[in-house]
Amino acid sequence: MFYKGFLIFFQKITYTNRKILHRINEILEPFGLKSSDWRVFVYLNYHQNSALAPICEYYQMDKALLSRAVSKLAKLGYIDFLKSDDKREKIITLSTNGMQVYHDANICIREYEKEILSILNIQDQEKLLKLLDYINEKI
Repeated sequence: MFYKGFLIFFQKITYTNRKILHRINEILEPFGLKSSDWRVFVYLNYHQNSALAPICEYYQMDKALLSRAVSKLAKLGYIDFLKSDDKREKIITLSTNGMQVYHDANICIREYEKEILSILNIQDQEKLLKLLDYINEKI
């Protein structure tokens, strides 16, 4: 069976994503960050340190875009570079300042997340998250 609204699925998901990212960018603005920078914070929070290639692969992100974000984060003092055996490879980690910014910004982002999810009851929240996981697994 083909749902008639399927033809506008892409538009709906894109519109929702843009609204969420717009608000996330507003939340991150006082920290000098954008949502594309935030991805680096989230990745490093879970992995402690990383070369750039795994981050690019994980987020399906262009290496040049990531390199610009890393340069910006380094100038802001949010990341440190670790020594690597391969001089061509950059290993990055959150600096002490970066860890504090991650903590502070993450509180604000989680509050926004709660605000969005509070629109739905608990069962619908669970369904939504399961559906998103399922779609991501299949595409």
